[in-house]
Amino acid sequence: MEFDDTILNRVKNTPLTDTEKQHLFSTRFKYVRPCFDEIESLPMQVTEQDRTLYSLCQKERLLDIIHKFLIYDANVKKVTRYQQYFAVKKTVDREEFNDGDVSQIAGSGTVKRRFMLFLNGCARI
Repeated sequence: MEFDDTILNRVKNTPLTDTEKQHLFSTRFKYVRPCFDEIESLPMQVTEQDRTLYSLCQKERLLDIIHKFLIYDANVKKVTRYQQYFAVKKTVDREEFNDGDVSQIAGSGTVKRRFMLFLNGCARI
């Protein structure tokens, strides 16, 4: 998803309100408030991490991840890694895949099993 850094720049450089700061720094984080205030007063550049987080948290993608890429394993909620998300989406978009696609995935058996679970879930929807 392509987007202009103008939006990110505006969001990243918009200071928190006094109410938000009071709520955030009222208890166990109050000792970092002076440091935060100093950092907040400086202009911040948009980083690649900002772009990645913004991209992953787009409404459509976030809902897709919640709907199709969230599993429960022994009562523990697990969400896909972004690499798995994009690999599954690319594989499903091709509309045909085989065992060779899975064998190309680097990682432990757990990673491959999770990939197959997500792939199976996406193929059915």
